[in-house]
Amino acid sequence: LNNLQKQTLMLEFGGFTFLYNINPINDEKGQRLGTVMELIDKTAEVTAQQQVTELVGKAVAGNLEARFDLNKLEGFYRDLGENFNNLLENCNTSINDLGLLLECMAEGDLTHTIDLDKYQGSFYLISKDANSSVIRLRELLNDIRDFAETINSAVIEIAAGNRDLSTRTEKQASSLQETSSSMDELTSTVCKNAESAHKANELTHEMEKLAADGKIVVNQVVETMTEIDQFSQHISEIIGVID
Repeated sequence: LNNLQKQTLMLEFGGFTFLYNINPINDEKGQRLGTVMELIDKTAEVTAQQQVTELVGKAVAGNLEARFDLNKLEGFYRDLGENFNNLLENCNTSINDLGLLLECMAEGDLTHTIDLDKYQGSFYLISKDANSSVIRLRELLNDIRDFAETINSAVIEIAAGNRDLSTRTEKQASSLQETSSSMDELTSTVCKNAESAHKANELTHEMEKLAADGKIVVNQVVETMTEIDQFSQHISEIIGVID
């Protein structure tokens, strides 16, 4: 023990962890007077350190369900464990609420929002922003739906107008066909009238010719009658002379 130097050892036994300090005591001349040994219970501290390391590793891996085992902690380390558990619980609850909100959005349900009363600080702000996003998206989709309904009404009106126009076009086409048929009949009638007029003109010329010939014949008859009258007068004179 005279050559024993200062040492610090960590000892574990019976589920407990102890810090074992060995400190030599020397006089003014450096002569060894004795040795002081100190045994400190580090079980709670070591347990807390181990659990923090384990929980942080799980949280980094996405596991927020793990919690401190408070039965093995006391004092400061128990308070630390409780606060760490509360932090994990808030993170897990917030992420679950956000996940449920996103799941509802994916299924088309924009009525679901996060209860803000159970959050504070950054958790409250994140949840509030998530709710605002859902509400704004819902308003946007409502505007799109209203616009779509307006467009649908306009399309229905246009379709009705097109049907009406189609009906009127068909009627107009039918009228045009009837008009075309009437024009064909009118054309045929005009052609027949023109042919009749041509024939009438020819008959007129013939009548004029016949009239001219008849005038000549009448003139000849008149001349003949005149000559007969003259002969009659001569005959009368002769008869008178004979008488």
